[in-house]
Amino acid sequence: MQPLPPQPAPASATAALPPGIHCFAFGANMSPTTLAKRGVRPLTSQPALLADAGMQLSFSHRGGYATLLHLGAGGPPVPGPAAGPAWRQPHGVLHTLTPADLQKLAAREVGYRQVRIPARTYDGRAVPDALAFVSSPLLHLYQPVAPPRRYLDLLLEGARHHGLDADYVAWLEGLEAAPPGPLDGRYDACPANSLAKLMAAGMAGAAALAAAHM
Repeated sequence: MQPLPPQPAPASATAALPPGIHCFAFGANMSPTTLAKRGVRPLTSQPALLADAGMQLSFSHRGGYATLLHLGAGGPPVPGPAAGPAWRQPHGVLHTLTPADLQKLAAREVGYRQVRIPARTYDGRAVPDALAFVSSPLLHLYQPVAPPRRYLDLLLEGARHHGLDADYVAWLEGLEAAPPGPLDGRYDACPANSLAKLMAAGMAGAAALAAAHM
């Protein structure tokens, strides 16, 4: 049997992405409602997923918001649900943005930093340096938590609007949300909060010492 001749790649996989800043959104920025409130109008938006199977979405940013973690070389290579709740090799929306619109997003992503990460669109186009907002290490929760209901609803709105993978949408739909009312201490348990408490305790101690010597 003769081997099959090489097949040309689909046109969609070889077509260049539109010019602009390619931003991989995995949280509330997938939502058209969120973008409209922030005055952001992407040039294009298309479903995508991260190219690195070692990447994981986790609700472990302070307040119960989503961020991306890298599992390292020993991480599970199979995409899908993970303990946490979390999802390995998450899906999202690749927005093409102007520099001005990126600045609008960055101004609202308090506590997040910009990183470059490989992604690919559902039609097969590689994006080796997509921009993503991930948690500052100081605001990364010690343990992941259930996301707030309103936040999870924004993720679902964006995932459905942009036609993300059905299994991924079903996973989001099945996540437990935080109960209504004030969030408990786990949602603020991060290095920044621990440092703030240490500093407050130190200042209180110094004040007490100074008062004792007056």
